[in-house]
Amino acid sequence: MRLQQYINELFDTDVLVNISKTAPELHIYRFGIDKIPYRFEAIFDEDEGWQIFFGIEKGKKIDMNISGTGNQNKVFAAVLKCLKIFLNKVKPDTIFFTAKEPSRQKLYDRMSKVLTKMFPYKIGRQEIHRMDGNNKFYSFNRK
Repeated sequence: MRLQQYINELFDTDVLVNISKTAPELHIYRFGIDKIPYRFEAIFDEDEGWQIFFGIEKGKKIDMNISGTGNQNKVFAAVLKCLKIFLNKVKPDTIFFTAKEPSRQKLYDRMSKVLTKMFPYKIGRQEIHRMDGNNKFYSFNRK
């Protein structure tokens, strides 16, 4: 019950998500928290499925380092809101994330639990690529 209450609170966010682009192989959503612009991207890869990225928007780039903004729960809730919009719209067979920093790995570990609880997805693979500087790879397959 505690996890379910936590999940409900996460989805109860008033952050406005702007759907900036939807194309067959690219979805871009934007949101702002405390005057910091964030961007969520889903990019289709034929071999792996849909890769999910998010971070602070800096021009045409995404700064993946969101540590120190003091908004981890708000950002997490907004990213989950973007993910929910994307999953309901596209219904992809496979999605995946990668994380290098320990703080992002911890966030994705939490997101994995929420994702499999709230959406029809199961964990495909979770592994650490030591050759890539300890990047952790997360994949999810539609049930």
